Amino acid sequence: MKSMVPTCQKSIEVCNAGTDITANASCAIGRFLCNPIIAVYSVTGRNSYDIRKSCDGSLCYNFDAVGKFLNREDVQKSLGVDNLEWKSCNMGVNLMFGIDWLKNFNYTVPVLLEDGIRVMVYAGDMDFICNWIGNKNWATSLLWPGKEAFNAATDKPFSAPDGSAAGLVRSAAAASTASLSFVQIYNAGHMVPMDQPAAASVMINKFMQNKPLK
Repeated sequence: MKSMVPTCQKSIEVCNAGTDITANASCAIGRFLCNPIIAVYSVTGRNSYDIRKSCDGSLCYNFDAVGKFLNREDVQKSLGVDNLEWKSCNMGVNLMFGIDWLKNFNYTVPVLLEDGIRVMVYAGDMDFICNWIGNKNWATSLLWPGKEAFNAATDKPFSAPDGSAAGLVRSAAAASTASLSFVQIYNAGHMVPMDQPAAASVMINKFMQNKPLK
């Protein structure tokens, strides 16, 4: 896997070098060059979203119960999405975003923070595909007015409703911005609410209610 990284990194640089048709073609090629890194893990049969588990089906999870619930008429009406079928994965939509996988959209986040909009990034510590190490490195590398304060901040315990340790949280803000927070949830994969529903509820409710996460 490590030997494949330089080629992938170079393809990412080329992908982000412009916005014309040539650059978009480079992004598509780059995805082809970077995917083998993930494939090394995928061929093991382990769950890309939770390293503790084996993969169950094409998406590694059985979403039948979720589909039945979200496609109920009363549920769709309450959500304001009448007559729209919910699918766990729409490959048509996925394909249309194919060339965006390697593009750098970091510039969109500082604008939100500078406009006073809080940003929270969270990851389960058992997730492979969107692992907490990469997410945290991304957060500490982000260029924004509060970068120095965020990187100097210490990780604080994040607690479940019963007071038990549920993870770690780091938050900081500049004088002119809203806060950036990174939350690492213990014993959770990609589906944090599925693996740690109580901790996920606390995290989301505090964030939505504009309360400190730590």
